[in-house]
Order: sequence, then structure tokens, then C-alpha cells
Amino acid sequence: MRVLFYTHPFFLEPALHFAREMAQRCELHLMLELTPRSLGSLLAATPDGLPTGLSDADPVFAPAFPPGARAYWSDARSFRLAVYGNARTVHPATVPTSLRVAQAIDRLAPDVVHFDDGSLRLAMAFPRLPRITLMNVHDPIPHRGDANRRIELGRRLMGRRVERYRLHSEVFRAPFAARTGVPSTRIDVAPLGVYDILREWAPGPVTRAPRTVLFAGRITAYKGLDVLYAAAPHVAERIADVRFVVAGRATDGYVLPQSPPLPNGGRIDVIAGHIPNDRLARLHAEATVVACPYRDATQSGVILTAYAFGTPVVASAVGGLPEYVEDGTNGLLVPAGDAEALAEAIVRVLADRAIRERLQEGAAAAREGRLAWPRIADLVLDFYRAASG
Repeated sequence: MRVLFYTHPFFLEPALHFAREMAQRCELHLMLELTPRSLGSLLAATPDGLPTGLSDADPVFAPAFPPGARAYWSDARSFRLAVYGNARTVHPATVPTSLRVAQAIDRLAPDVVHFDDGSLRLAMAFPRLPRITLMNVHDPIPHRGDANRRIELGRRLMGRRVERYRLHSEVFRAPFAARTGVPSTRIDVAPLGVYDILREWAPGPVTRAPRTVLFAGRITAYKGLDVLYAAAPHVAERIADVRFVVAGRATDGYVLPQSPPLPNGGRIDVIAGHIPNDRLARLHAEATVVACPYRDATQSGVILTAYAFGTPVVASAVGGLPEYVEDGTNGLLVPAGDAEALAEAIVRVLADRAIRERLQEGAAAAREGRLAWPRIADLVLDFYRAASG
């Protein structure tokens, strides 16, 4: 089976995990869309000097990725970059590149075309677009105040070409069907797995820093940083010398709230902006617990990265998060927006060694079972067969 998997920088971590597994099961061809504004999970910026059109990815990424990370795509039959030179998505200059990419897919003649969510740029090649066997949908219900309109519009424009959709949380199957009119019989669900790849930037054993709470990732209103700040003084009153680390880039238009003073030797360290991979890996390795006090959520790459480092999480019981966090096994769940419950859960992890060690063991074991990438790859193969059958 020849499979073309088309993805975006923001989804690069799960895409590379998926590609590594699928390359053992089929003839996999990986394609990554790059624009002048590309900024994603493992990609700090679009590499300079890339020609518009299709390029081989390995010579571009090899200098910036550790050898262990490169192994995630080494078994793919090809890994190419679809490079767009214009910053504006809807622009006449987009069309020639989109047509070239669509023609390259057509020449490849894949049995399966799998899109990692929509592409507004490639949608502009319509009607030269191929039939899309499966489309991942990362945010089936847009986050409040944080809708990615370009991806969502691309998804809609490509809809007439899509045979099946894949969501990452079961809880969104019915809402997505109601919102889009897609019959539930054309919607599949398979989770994302643990994001081990970041460990390649920090080889060696995990070194924990005591009493350290990490809040990491892209920061926007729905992530609930204000809830964490409301909880932090209550934690500091009960845990001496507690350290909160807030690390990440704020989205356009979002202003980080003022961090509160903490009693009892506590402090909040804010590391603003894009965090380089090696530093982010160190922050995860040091953390005692990762806090995800989200007001709404689909799934969370932050949680899946925490598990890669054997770090338990305290997360809101909202959206798809309860499908990734087993309360009392690899983390603790609290009501969304409840600062007192969040503080209590963080204190439990920091103060009770038995609870903390049990949750650490559960976090380290999360890559097994339903969050195991081999199992996920097998499920997606079944989705391909259902689409072609």
C-alpha cells in the first residue's frame, strides 16, 4: 500500500511518530507544508533559502535535528517539503505552488492520501486535488477565542474530496457530526500517542527539580494561566519554596496576566517566547508535575510530552482530556476554572511521595495500551481499508 501523508509544522511531533510506525507497515511518503510564517512544535522557523515548490526534507532538517530524531522519518520512502514563498495564504502566488504539489501527488499515484487536517493553500489547487482517503481533525470544535480559521476553512473547502475523518477524542464525534453534517459513519476516532521525540534533545536520565510545577506550550486565553495564577498562592502557603515555571509563546493579541507574589519562598519564573527544543526538554525533565488548567480542550501535546518524561499532570476534566488522563493513575483531574481544586491537586502531588511515585509510574507507562503508536498505526490502517472498501 502506497500512502501519502501531508502534514503541517504545528503537528510535526505526532506526524513524525505516526510516520515512523506507518513506514513499517506500508510504503509511506511524507510531505510537510512550509510557509514564511511556519512555526510549529519542533520547528522554530522556516529554514532560510528554500526554493518555492518541492524539496527533499532530510538535507534541510538534518543539521537541526539530533540523529535519534532523524530516525523518525528515515524509513519513509520519501520526505518532501511543500514550500510556499508568499506569506499571505490567499494570494495569486499561492496557486502555482499548490498546483505543483497537487501534480506531484498525482504522479506519485498513492493508494491512500491522508491529510493531517486541512490546507487552505492546497485547497486553492481545486479541482486538481486528489481524493482524500482520510483527514485528521485536530480541533473538531474550535477553542474559544482561538480558532485557526485558515485550517478550518481549508478543511471545509476540501470536504467534497474527503472520504473519512479521524478525530483524536471520542467525546467530539457527535458534536463534529452535528456541526459539519458529516455522517457519523464516516468519522473514525484514534488517539494521539506519547510524544517521545523531544527526549532526543535531552538524552540521559531524568533529573527532577524539587517542588517544580511546569506550565508549558503555546499560551492563549483558553489555556487557563489565570486559573493557575489564582491557585499558585494557595500552593505556596502549603509547599515551601515551590517553583512555578511558565514557558511558552503567547498567541497574537493575548497578554499574559501579571504573576502574583508568592509566600513561603515560592516563585514564578516566566520564560516568554518560543522555547528551543533542548531547553524545553530540560524543563520537562526537571518538572515534578505539569499543570494544564485549560478552560476547554480537544487533546493536549503538553500532556503527551509530560508522559514521555514520566511526569504526572494535573489537568482540567474538560473536552478530550479525560480520555488522555486517567485520574489517579497518570495524573489528577479537576473541574475547569476551579483554582482551589487545582491548588489542592498540585499540593497532593508535591506533598505526598506515595501519590507522586504512583502517578510517575503511570505517566511512564502511558505509552503502552491505547496511547501506544503501534496500536494507533494499526487502527489507522483499518480506517484506510474502511475508506477503500
